[in-house]
Amino acid sequence: MPHLIAAPELASAVESLYAAFQGYPLHSSTNPCICCHNPNDERQLHTKPLRRLSAEDLYLYTMDAVLVWGGPDDFRHFLPRIFEVVASSDDYVFVDREIVFSKLFHAEWHIWPEIERDAVRRFLFALWRAVMETTPGNDPYGADELASWLCAIAQAEADLSAYLGEWMQSSSASANWNLAAAITRAGLSSTTGGHANAFWQGHDDQLRQVSEWLNRHEVRQKLEGAIETFIEEPFSEELYSALLMLV
Repeated sequence: MPHLIAAPELASAVESLYAAFQGYPLHSSTNPCICCHNPNDERQLHTKPLRRLSAEDLYLYTMDAVLVWGGPDDFRHFLPRIFEVVASSDDYVFVDREIVFSKLFHAEWHIWPEIERDAVRRFLFALWRAVMETTPGNDPYGADELASWLCAIAQAEADLSAYLGEWMQSSSASANWNLAAAITRAGLSSTTGGHANAFWQGHDDQLRQVSEWLNRHEVRQKLEGAIETFIEEPFSEELYSALLMLV
C-alpha cells in the first residue's frame, strides 16, 4: 500500500494534530520503567526535534507508552509525530498500527479537551478515507490492509458506525473493491469468528458491528449497484463473488 500520508486531507489532519498538542512539552524525563528500559532508551527521545524523530527513534517508546513508559501528557507530546509515522511507514519498520491506536484508549482520550478529541478524530477519518481509496489490488492478502486499519481504529473507537457510514457513501471504484475484498478475502462479513487478526480480541462488539453491517440489505444493494457501474472492470468478478457470499 502506498504511504497514506500522501493524501492531502490526511497531511492536513496531521498538521492539525501538531497544532492541537503543541502545548505538551517534552519533559526532562519521560519516566520509562527502569525494569524495562535503560537510560539510552530515554535519551533517544531527546536527540532530535519532535518532527525529526524517526520510526526507529520512537519504536520502543511507542510500544510501551502510557502502560510502562510515561503518562498521557507525555504521550500527547509525541502523538502527532507517532501518528504521522504510522501513516507513513510499513508495519515491519514500526509498531503495529493496532498497538499505536490502542494507546488512545489507555490514555483515556475520550475525556481529553474537545480540541484534542476533534483533532484525533479528524485524523482517524482522514486516514480511513485514504485507506478506502487505496485499491486492494490482485494480491490475495490485499484486503488485509484495510481490515487491519479498521481493527486499529476499533482499538480507539467503541462505535464504528460513522466509519462504516463513510464506506457506504463512497462510490469510488477503490472503496467498492475494498468492500468486496473485505468479504471475499478478509472474511469480515463472517459472524462466526475465525478472523486472522488477533487484535480484534477484546473488541468483539466492534467486530460484530462490522460483520452485521456487511450483511445488511443496504450493503448488498451497494454491491449490486457497483457491479452495474464497474461491469467492465477486472474486479467486477470479485464484486459478484462478494454479493453471492452475502445472499
